[in-house]
Amino acid sequence: LIQEKEELTELGIKVYDGGHPDLLKEIKYDLIVKNPGIKYTVPFVDYFVKAGYDIKNEIEVASTFVKNYNYASITGTNGKTTTTTLLGEFLKTKNSRNDAVGNIGKPLSTIVLEHGDETLDFAVEIAAFQLLGCFEYHPCVSVCMNLSPDHVDYFGGVDAYYKAKMLVYKNQCGDDWFLQNIDDALINQYVKDVPCKVVTFS
Repeated sequence: LIQEKEELTELGIKVYDGGHPDLLKEIKYDLIVKNPGIKYTVPFVDYFVKAGYDIKNEIEVASTFVKNYNYASITGTNGKTTTTTLLGEFLKTKNSRNDAVGNIGKPLSTIVLEHGDETLDFAVEIAAFQLLGCFEYHPCVSVCMNLSPDHVDYFGGVDAYYKAKMLVYKNQCGDDWFLQNIDDALINQYVKDVPCKVVTFS
């Protein structure tokens, strides 16, 4: 159940909690936002996928409200949180409002609400689940720390999981950077058609 149901209802928002009634399928939507942990194969979600909706996540939506944020996106099977936390601390020495966000710390939407469109830098921990819902989110730096089998129940196999991780650089462009771990054989196998500058590390 949604704790803020009464507050949201007073704002004129229709709230359905405790399940997904079929009447929701009869409405035409401008935007659908999904919790990244819910599989796309869940029948209710799958209905909207087959109906042609791009189902977005919180990071994707929040980033559309700001143009002056710089993101360093960090993914990988292991080491995401440690690396994101460390980078966040580095960034705070430049500006105390810089931070680590995303899958750790505050959601990006909370940061946008608090700081508006200031010029700020963020270390963003981003999971494979979240990358599937990012269509325009644009990091200036990205890295996949490493790859190993994980979340097979969600993706249906390791191949789909590894490919989802490589979405971390898909919206980058020529002036951006992707940091490639050349000691990880799986990363080297799956990295393809990187649209930005590649910096290798070992």
